[in-house]
Amino acid sequence: MPRVFILYEHRLISDILTKLLGDNVVGSTERATASLTAIVDMINTAHPSVVIIESEANGNTAWHILLAGAEARRVMLLDMERGTVREHAVRTTAIDTLDELLEVIREK
Repeated sequence: MPRVFILYEHRLISDILTKLLGDNVVGSTERATASLTAIVDMINTAHPSVVIIESEANGNTAWHILLAGAEARRVMLLDMERGTVREHAVRTTAIDTLDELLEVIREK
């Protein structure tokens, strides 16, 4: 299982993912309370292989994090309303269950 960093809008999403992924979560923060610089610093300190971002209306967070120098191999946008996980600049995958979400996260 990869090392995961969670960037969330709603605490409930972070809590669910943290319980689901356990020790594989190497960090998390709320997007609204942290500056872009602070988020990038946290990601680079934690050295995750996957950053999961709770999808937002404008969808620009992943792009800004990557442009600002975050060192993550995969950035995934989780959209619970649409039931999708979009790997930034790679693909979108429909998910219906937590097992399907875990399968997408585990992929290399």
